[in-house]
Amino acid sequence: MLKEKLEDYIGYNFKDTSLLELAITHPSFAREQATPDLNYQRLEFLGDAVLSCIISESLYNLFPHYREGAMARARSALTKGKFLTQLSKSLHVMDFIRVSEVEKKAGGNTRNAALEDALESIIGAIFLDSGFEQTRSVVLNWYGDIDTHLNELLINENPKGILQEKYPHGSIKYELISESGPPHSRIFCVRLLVNNSIVGIGVGPTKKEAEEVAAQQALLMEPQQTRPNG
Repeated sequence: MLKEKLEDYIGYNFKDTSLLELAITHPSFAREQATPDLNYQRLEFLGDAVLSCIISESLYNLFPHYREGAMARARSALTKGKFLTQLSKSLHVMDFIRVSEVEKKAGGNTRNAALEDALESIIGAIFLDSGFEQTRSVVLNWYGDIDTHLNELLINENPKGILQEKYPHGSIKYELISESGPPHSRIFCVRLLVNNSIVGIGVGPTKKEAEEVAAQQALLMEPQQTRPNG
């Protein structure tokens, strides 16, 4: 019943349900059951490669102006870290990961690494169950509007780097406007100038963070131009 509920969440019904069972089996649970090899690690390896291929193909088709370097950064943003963790959470994967009792008490089924690994394992399981075309359809349904996701991810992950790619070297300038607060809790205010025009203002607990906020603000004013060119 639980597996059927997970199938509802991910939008795919397995022909071979043992693949799904394996895809949600954490190594700690397998060891606890004295079946150490019956865990999701091999499926995770496969799913990681399949996901990379699906997103690579999508980026190639969606953004013909992207160069190799830009596509690599975009793929990384969409297949690793925070985005993959949030995607896994949105599909309720954490509610179904089988972990050992010790691991469960330590919150092992909610750790980001476990959420990412289990989602990749599910992708690998779908691939073995139905092949690439069906897997691509399921995964892209999870992702929805890749263009919008990518825009938000790149702005949040590396705003200063994107600005540097958008404008010639030397045309970007961060100026400290003010620094206030006690020594243990400083507040920095920075303004960002591009070609001598103020395009953003940021506030943060460090000068670096204030600069990042200012860069994000500038990029959000022109979301259609935030993607890297190569």
